[in-house]
Amino acid sequence: MAPEDLLHVFAEGKRRWPRLRVDASSFQTYSRRVGAFGPDDAAPHAADLYLCCACATGDRAGIETFERECLEVAKAAIVRVHSNTEFVEETLQELRDRLLVGPRAKLLEYSGRGPLQAWVRVAAVPQISCPRERTRSSSCIAMSGSSSMISTLVGVSGSISSTA
Repeated sequence: MAPEDLLHVFAEGKRRWPRLRVDASSFQTYSRRVGAFGPDDAAPHAADLYLCCACATGDRAGIETFERECLEVAKAAIVRVHSNTEFVEETLQELRDRLLVGPRAKLLEYSGRGPLQAWVRVAAVPQISCPRERTRSSSCIAMSGSSSMISTLVGVSGSISSTA
């Protein structure tokens, strides 16, 4: 990707999220590390990529924005599967930790090739189907109905091609 194209993508993110503190160099490094620019050199969800970069660099406004814009969408999806308030809150916290915490945070894998909100909903599936240390049994929710659970979570019918 040409430097001027990268600056265009960076500017698009900055326009969408003006409160976030991301510098062009950090954005370039982050974008290349997550493979945001493939054979067609396009990251169609540049503003989402910018938001993830802000989160990855520890920008407080970025994390708050991510929680408001994406985790609330995930929460609504979780409620559609399981309406128990305690389950929903614990699952949401586990998802937040999985996406945002530590050097292996899943958000560090988001490449901007699909809508971030949909990617986060897909990332919620393992948290719902195999809640961490929440149940006394070691078994996960039966995966025999997993395709309908996934469809419910992501709000679509058919197959899912994202790898969140």
